[in-house]
Amino acid sequence: MLKRLLYAILVLCGFSVLTNAQEPPPGSPEEMCYLRGGNWDNSRNQCALQISLEINIDVPLTFGDNPDLQAMVDTFLQDYYQTFIMILAEPIPVSAPYTLTITHEEFYFSDDIQGLVFSIYEYTGGAHPNTYYKTFTFDVTQNVEVTFMDVFAPDADVFATIKPLVQAQIQETLGEMLDEQWLEDGTGENPANYQHFALTMSELILYFPPYQVAPYAAGSFVVRLPLSDLEAILADDFLR
Repeated sequence: MLKRLLYAILVLCGFSVLTNAQEPPPGSPEEMCYLRGGNWDNSRNQCALQISLEINIDVPLTFGDNPDLQAMVDTFLQDYYQTFIMILAEPIPVSAPYTLTITHEEFYFSDDIQGLVFSIYEYTGGAHPNTYYKTFTFDVTQNVEVTFMDVFAPDADVFATIKPLVQAQIQETLGEMLDEQWLEDGTGENPANYQHFALTMSELILYFPPYQVAPYAAGSFVVRLPLSDLEAILADDFLR
C-alpha cells in the first residue's frame, strides 16, 4: 500500500483577526473582505485570507498484475483528486480547512472475483463534511468489472428479494428517524441504488452513503446479506 500525503497552505496578504466586533459597513473594504472569507487587517489596511488543504489517499496496488484493472482504479483516484483540488480555483474561496481522505478495503470472493471499497470523506467548508463510496468488483481472469446485476441470474426478480431484506435492516437501525418515502426512494428498483457493493465468500455487502436512504444525521449504512439467503437469484458463477 502506498500512502500519499499532501499539505498545501495558501496564504494571501498575511493573516489577522477583525478587531471591530461590529458588522462592517455595507460596501466597505471590510465587508468585501468578509464576503470573500477573509479577515480585515486594520493595521495594514489589507484583506487577509488563509486556506488550508489536506489530502490523504490510500492507493491500493492490489491489481498490479492486471494493468487494465489497476488503471481503472488509478484513474478513479487521480480524477477524484484533480477534481477536489480545483476548489482552489474558485473565484471566491471560503476560509476553511478543506479535507479529502480516501481509504480502502479489499474483498475476496474467489480466486477470480475480487474487489475494493473506497470510503471517501470530504470537507469543503460547508455546514458539515460528506461521505461517499466507490466500489470495484473485478473478474481478474477475464479482466473485466463485475456490475451489481452481473451477480444475479438473468431471469431473476432481483429486487423482489433484495429490497425487503435491505429495508428491514435499515429500518431496524433508523428507529424513529425512519422516513418511509426516503427509504423507498433510496432502495427502489434501480440498479444505481445498489451500485456500491462488495462480495465475500459468504456475504453480499451493500453501501449506502448519507442522504440516500435517510437524512444526513442518520449517517451512512452498510447492509450485509448472507449469500445463502440469495441462492435462488444468484448467477451460477456466484453460487457457493
